[in-house]
Amino acid sequence: MRFLKLSVQLVQCILLLTVWACTEENIEERQTDSKKALTKEIPQTNTTARAVKRVYHFLRFNITDYNRVSSYIDQIDNLARNSEGKLLTSGKPIRCMERACPERTLVLEFPNVDLGRAFFNNYLNTLAYLQGKVTKDFNYSVGNASDSNANSDSNIQVYSIFSTTITDIPKYIADYVPTAVKVSNRYQGRPITAGLTDCLVGNCTSYTVMVGYRSGKTFLDRYYDREYRPVIPIRERITRGGGLLYTQKEG
Repeated sequence: MRFLKLSVQLVQCILLLTVWACTEENIEERQTDSKKALTKEIPQTNTTARAVKRVYHFLRFNITDYNRVSSYIDQIDNLARNSEGKLLTSGKPIRCMERACPERTLVLEFPNVDLGRAFFNNYLNTLAYLQGKVTKDFNYSVGNASDSNANSDSNIQVYSIFSTTITDIPKYIADYVPTAVKVSNRYQGRPITAGLTDCLVGNCTSYTVMVGYRSGKTFLDRYYDREYRPVIPIRERITRGGGLLYTQKEG
């Protein structure tokens, strides 16, 4: 139970990366809501509060058929539009900064949980067959619901996407997050989503952070910032798997 409480606290405290002063009362009020957003069976809801939350779907894979991958991504994009979704990036890394990054990390944004669920069901029915022909090492995870409207910032040109599994959540919160937040804000990083993810297909890491930046240079300046560099080894010691990349915003 203590781990569950800490996990939910992590989702709430880092969700916008700027809201650091989370309270126990706020965490408890939203605990059930956050857990539902992370479950494999994404629930049907009719409440106004749930309807305004955006959700993020991450499709990560390596490529086996380079001639068909563009068509595969186009079909995913079209299918997402049918559920009012948006392809934020087709996820070809400009550069893999840490560990091992997949050849593609597609990120889809949906206006609410129900529309995201509709897309996933449609994907299984219409495109899963193509996935097996075009990709390998495929995994599909759903990010936590977010009230953030950061992605509406037209100045965003690139996204940094960090995925991992955290092995020591309290230490991550205490020793890494404050500096990461401070430095990200210094470079006007716009948090899109951050927190625990639920794995729907394949072998996924359990945590993803996605932040928008005005340029690749801005992201790199943030990554190599003198104040940020000393906390990277701390993060490395308490996480496993995944990787850090930055990629171009779609469109």
